[in-house]
Amino acid sequence: MVTEAGELVELVKSGLHKEYPEVFVECALHNLRTVCIPDFETLKPLYTPESRSLDAFQHATSFLSKQRPAFMKLFQWLDRVQSNTQNLQALISEHFEISPFSDLTISVTGVLFTPDVFEVLKPYLYTYLLLELISSEEEVPGEYNCFKESQTTAEFLKDGSLDNLVKVCRELFSPNASFSFRFLLEDLVASFAESAFIWKTRELIGGCYTKSFLESLKLYEEKVMRETWLPRVLDYSGSAPWNGQLVYTTYYEVRRPELFTILMDYPQSHPSVIDLKTYLMETRCLQNLIDPLNREISSKLLQPGVHTDEVLLGYGSLVRSLREIDPSSVAQDIICSPVASYLREREDAVRCIVDRLIAPASDEESGGVESDQLLGLQKELLLPAPLEVEPADETRDCDAHLVFHDPDECFPQDVWAVESEPEKVVPEELCSVNADWDRWMPDPLEALHHTGPPWKRRIDLLSLLVGGIYGSKRSFLTEYRALLSQRLLKQLNFDTVAGKKHLQLLKMRFGEVDMQECEIMLQDIRESKRITCQIADELKVETASKDSTAVDSTEYFQLQAYILSGEYWPEFHNERFKLPDGLTPTFTRFTKRFEKLKLNRTLNWMFKLGVVNVSLDIGGEIVTVDVSPVQAAILHLFTLKSCWTTCDIGQQIEVTTSAVRRCLVPFIQRGIIKQVGGDGDSYRVCTSTSSGAKNSNINVSFVDADGPEELETSPSKDADNNSGPQVFWSYILGMLTNLGGMSIDRIHSTLKMFALGSSDVSECTRQQLRQFLEKKVRNGELVYEDELYKLA
Repeated sequence: MVTEAGELVELVKSGLHKEYPEVFVECALHNLRTVCIPDFETLKPLYTPESRSLDAFQHATSFLSKQRPAFMKLFQWLDRVQSNTQNLQALISEHFEISPFSDLTISVTGVLFTPDVFEVLKPYLYTYLLLELISSEEEVPGEYNCFKESQTTAEFLKDGSLDNLVKVCRELFSPNASFSFRFLLEDLVASFAESAFIWKTRELIGGCYTKSFLESLKLYEEKVMRETWLPRVLDYSGSAPWNGQLVYTTYYEVRRPELFTILMDYPQSHPSVIDLKTYLMETRCLQNLIDPLNREISSKLLQPGVHTDEVLLGYGSLVRSLREIDPSSVAQDIICSPVASYLREREDAVRCIVDRLIAPASDEESGGVESDQLLGLQKELLLPAPLEVEPADETRDCDAHLVFHDPDECFPQDVWAVESEPEKVVPEELCSVNADWDRWMPDPLEALHHTGPPWKRRIDLLSLLVGGIYGSKRSFLTEYRALLSQRLLKQLNFDTVAGKKHLQLLKMRFGEVDMQECEIMLQDIRESKRITCQIADELKVETASKDSTAVDSTEYFQLQAYILSGEYWPEFHNERFKLPDGLTPTFTRFTKRFEKLKLNRTLNWMFKLGVVNVSLDIGGEIVTVDVSPVQAAILHLFTLKSCWTTCDIGQQIEVTTSAVRRCLVPFIQRGIIKQVGGDGDSYRVCTSTSSGAKNSNINVSFVDADGPEELETSPSKDADNNSGPQVFWSYILGMLTNLGGMSIDRIHSTLKMFALGSSDVSECTRQQLRQFLEKKVRNGELVYEDELYKLA
């Protein structure tokens, strides 16, 4: 006990303490230092921090799980300090009318809790704050504690001794104690609260985008931290020591590395997007969203290895999610502008946009997030917002004066902008819509950096793509017409329901005149179905009325035809081949029937376009396959003679031998036809499936395998046709090995020199080469850096 120690006791007994109070003060503090400091020195080796870079919450969790004995000894030391100080207070009260200490707490702090001592105490004090926080979480109702499933908390709750431990420690910091150590916590509460909140929030919401968390986090901060925990560790006067926007800043801090993923996963991530919107409304920190997103988009999306369709899908997700986050559309303009510029450089971008427009629902059945994104993108592209103004100068690079109408269901009605004309009179109906000035919000400060006209920021996705990326609607409509024709001709059921629905929506946007050709194309398909069915019914009646022995049943086959109005359809790449004589009677009979139905009109058959369903008898087993017309003609020749050479087949149907070989490949792979002879140029029908592939591999469609029969109805090439570049892959490998990185222009020009005189050079366009190299980048065979392709 201090009162039993030497000089201080003698001083009090002598009565000199009243005459020399400063001596009493010096002796009292010296006695405290003499008694307490040696005990504290023994505690220092007990705790070795894992890393000085650990923050408050990490220190506390590490200490509580690994350094509990040191924690217990420290608080025993604090208890001795408190006991000695309280005895000193009792001694002063007994022998002094007025305390000789101006402030005993400050005096004790200066003697015992020097900066180096306080630095050692920090992890112990953080641990106590954690214990009180865990205790507070247990006491509040479960609906206020969103972290009740926390693995960190659950680990500590397994130890039943924590309750007793926190009660013992709490007495040292009690505000009712004559000497409380609560002053030690004043500078630590804010840093610990922020650290604990961000670690718990990261554990709770990290990687989870399909749930909203802001409201539950706000409840936790208010009910657990502010109302329950804070009064236990600090003299709480109604104002928390931490940042007033702790919930919002912490939420953003956790979400910042995930911003790109959240926006790409829209609409699955809609709850997280709404939380981000709330964060921006509360903090007005739009730039915090713009800067990291721009970096992520540049490094992850705008790369050669990313397919154009994926870039387009990402662009659509960005536009829709940013529109939700920032109704002013400033963020959308700034963030999406580089994506729009990048898409403009992709030669197949228009094709991908149109393909998303006309893709049927069955194409989107990939499931999961991607399926919802594709369906959402198509729905967004087909919003019935009419395109009102088209510039007279169609040679402009950009239609800067496109004006769009925002659909009521997608945009706030109070968003309205007009060109800055002083004499402009605002219509009364628009004045009434904008009468609620209390709801008006100015554009954020970031809008000062936006140079575009205000109305361009308030348009839908298709308007952005057509007007912002490609300048005018002409190239878009041309590509739409071309791809619509391909989709219509590749289907086998004359279905025009989806196409008609899309067309009606696009007519509302682009007008009746611009969509007239597409409407006639759909009408042709419907008319083709009617005529084909009518001719088929007439032929059935005619066949039934004749003697079955008078007609060769093998001479005719069932035929369905698309009858097209040539002047309204895109120009086809009409390569012709000679139909074998055994197959022509069916077409001749169909033509005659058509001429009877449509007087003064006839049919010009395009034999190389279409799909043929054939049944093959292989060793007594019937196999049904879909093939191209050229493949069907080749199979017909094998019914006449079992063995053919490619040269003979080419002469019979008037196609090149290389085309014949490509047509035979799928049949050889599946054991229907095999190569014979030493020259490798003769082919024979297999007598059974045992001589080739297994039967399970036969019943498939061979149509896509026949490359030359692909429809070409527009200047855009098939993105997947890499047969040309593949021929030169060995050249490309050699060039990159010897010369290092090369640009696409240099690779293309060098290939032209190597391939001089080769018939394959025409098949390798710059666009095909670029798509081929991007595929190699995705496969990891090449890398793309500084606009140069290099070996991986």
